[in-house]
Amino acid sequence: MDTIPNKLDVDLKYLPIINFAMQQNSVSVLRDLFVENLTDTTLSNIKIQFELNPTFGSLSSIPIQVIHPRDKIRIQLPELKLSPAYLAELTEHFLGDINLKVYSDEDVLFEDNYPIDILTYDQWGGLTVLPQMLSSFVT
Repeated sequence: MDTIPNKLDVDLKYLPIINFAMQQNSVSVLRDLFVENLTDTTLSNIKIQFELNPTFGSLSSIPIQVIHPRDKIRIQLPELKLSPAYLAELTEHFLGDINLKVYSDEDVLFEDNYPIDILTYDQWGGLTVLPQMLSSFVT
């Protein structure tokens, strides 16, 4: 697979922190995904694939028929299904990532890693990400 530079501009908006309380409250981690074709040619047979490292959940790939020249499209994101067992058993906070790849047939058009803090079941994400989740920690 050859990487083709500067064919796409990809903008993924997501929550940079996850924990067990977010999974239990069905919080959507992935918010928006925009893909822009920076070329003067139509791109076809597009597939967007996600890899979670470590495997803290599952996410299906997204097929796209075509992206026309200079078009920017908003992608309907599938639900990121967080693993309740994985998050409930976590005893140490650590950094993970979401790897996003965009393919056209077998060619990689775009690839990037998006860091994510994976918190233990009893850690709150703080005021910067969903402060209303604090109530989940009141006993």
